[in-house]
Amino acid sequence: MIESIDNHDPEDDDTGRPSKSQRKREADAILDFARTLGEISESELAQINLPEDIATAVKHLRDITARSAGKRQLHFVAKLLRKQQEQLPIWQAACEQARLPSQQETRAFHDVERWRSRLLDPNQDNRQQALTEFKERQPSVDIQQLRQMIRNYDQQRSDDGKKRLSREIFRWLRASLQTE
Repeated sequence: MIESIDNHDPEDDDTGRPSKSQRKREADAILDFARTLGEISESELAQINLPEDIATAVKHLRDITARSAGKRQLHFVAKLLRKQQEQLPIWQAACEQARLPSQQETRAFHDVERWRSRLLDPNQDNRQQALTEFKERQPSVDIQQLRQMIRNYDQQRSDDGKKRLSREIFRWLRASLQTE
């Protein structure tokens, strides 16, 4: 009896080894992790608790400015990671945990930026809507102080003065939003 060839799954190999496609996906995932290690801060890297040879290779990767040399070093870091592949999930989890505070800070920064741009919108209707939403979100803040800073911003004629007042509003918003 002849079996149908259509039912052959390339991921299921009779030898028990992963397919070439699966091995390539795994190699790409390790390369992406090596790239991530090269991009995180020194303090975040220290929290991951990598072996000394990998940590040194990652530090060298950061120091390299030439594109081709950086690519070679990146592949070298990936090679070192592959040699200790059983530890990889632990290091990836530690990396995610180490990056969490900086990601939260970035989100908070962007949130303050969005509020400032909405509150300084030239369209008065959009600005009023943003003020109302901010007051609902932060009922304990002194909204009159914010309105006064916005009024001062509008009355300022020079660009330098507007920049200074914009930074002042940003600092005030950041302080107000951190108290939630």
